[in-house]
Amino acid sequence: MISKHFESGCAVVDLTAQLALVRVTGADAFDYLQRTVSSDLRRLVPECGQRSTLLTPKGKMIAAFEVFRVSEADLVLTVERSAAAALAETIERFVILESVSIAAEEWSVLSLQGTTARQVAGALTTLAELPLAVAGSLTEGPFFVANDRCGRGGCDVWVRPDGLAETQQRVTDAGGVAVSVAALEEERIAAGVPRFGIDATVDNFPPESGWGDAVSYDKGCYTGQEVVARIRTYGHVNRQLCRLRFAAAPSAALSAALVGAEVRDGDGKVVGQVTSATAASELPAVALAYVRNRCADPGAKVHVEVAGGHLEATVAALPNAGADAAD
Repeated sequence: MISKHFESGCAVVDLTAQLALVRVTGADAFDYLQRTVSSDLRRLVPECGQRSTLLTPKGKMIAAFEVFRVSEADLVLTVERSAAAALAETIERFVILESVSIAAEEWSVLSLQGTTARQVAGALTTLAELPLAVAGSLTEGPFFVANDRCGRGGCDVWVRPDGLAETQQRVTDAGGVAVSVAALEEERIAAGVPRFGIDATVDNFPPESGWGDAVSYDKGCYTGQEVVARIRTYGHVNRQLCRLRFAAAPSAALSAALVGAEVRDGDGKVVGQVTSATAASELPAVALAYVRNRCADPGAKVHVEVAGGHLEATVAALPNAGADAAD
């Protein structure tokens, strides 16, 4: 059972094909990025990072990412590879007279996830017990980022491509066990950890999709700020990304069919849509889905209908539901 490596060990997943690194440099890099992204970069301290987003004028997400401050003239953004080009192009689009350069860099990424992941990482470096704490060189690497991707603790190790094989061996020697990206996907869905590009997309506002902590409501103006501030002050989003816990475990085939399926209330009215679902039999039967507010309270009963199956489910909140960035 692959799940045991997460439950009582350290699962090692190569996320090089999934994640990318974008570097923003130049004399005006910090001030320019501060005016561009949704989080308040003034809160960045050495050896730590924070979550952020890049928004459209309507407040929807172009990309969601982590940002780290090397210096006033050097900032590192780690992002889903599928969103990296849009992130870099959008940031660069409005550079006029500022001294700012944006470039994607080639790095490899090993994610260490599970109950002993931090112990395994400790054999390679000292990492603080903080979310998105950093150890190592953000410039040359390797660098380690505390990043829990499946609710059991973990970190990501970023290395230059020519150092990947050596790092893999060191991690294995320290007790890590290689598993597939698919195995990590199962674990993160079961834990209710949303992923940009799958559960949070360009159609979503940060507060409805588990990225509310990536938005600052009181820093200077940035694209999309007026919309998200108005949502918070005068209203609310109409739906929330939630976990659905099924009373009976669906088959693997049925789990695959759940993605995109409609969520319905007790009267059969459509109140949401599934974005991802677990298929591994040894894991809890869970899906992530957007659910309209009137059915999004924890404990609410809904059901999902797909060809060949009718699944009753109970709504549960995401682990970080309601989190906002500190103002």
